[in-house]
Formats: sequence, C-alpha cells, structure tokens
Amino acid sequence: MSCNGASTGNPDDDAALAAHRMKLKLEKERKARNQRRYYQSHKTEQQEKARQRASNEKW
Repeated sequence: MSCNGASTGNPDDDAALAAHRMKLKLEKERKARNQRRYYQSHKTEQQEKARQRASNEKW
C-alpha cells in the first residue's frame, strides 16, 4: 500500500491508511517536542556555565 492519497475504495485499506498517517503525524509531533525539550535544557546548561564563568572572572 502506498501513501499517495489514492483511495482503493476498500474501507479496511482506507482505515489502515488513515491509521498510518495518524501514526506518522504523532511520531513527528513527538520528535519535535523532544527536540524542543533537548535544546531548551541545553540552552539552560550553557547559560548556567556562562554565569559561572562570569562570576569567576569577577574575583
């Protein structure tokens, strides 16, 4: 079965295609959410390191 959007007219095929598309959509959303979480935590770590460096330079 291909994902070219063509309907076979078979309700089982249409349901399987819809389920496959939903799975891909959810997977894409999950990956985007995880990527945002990773970069946000990485950004926070880098900011903390920069604050520590700035604090050390004052002394």
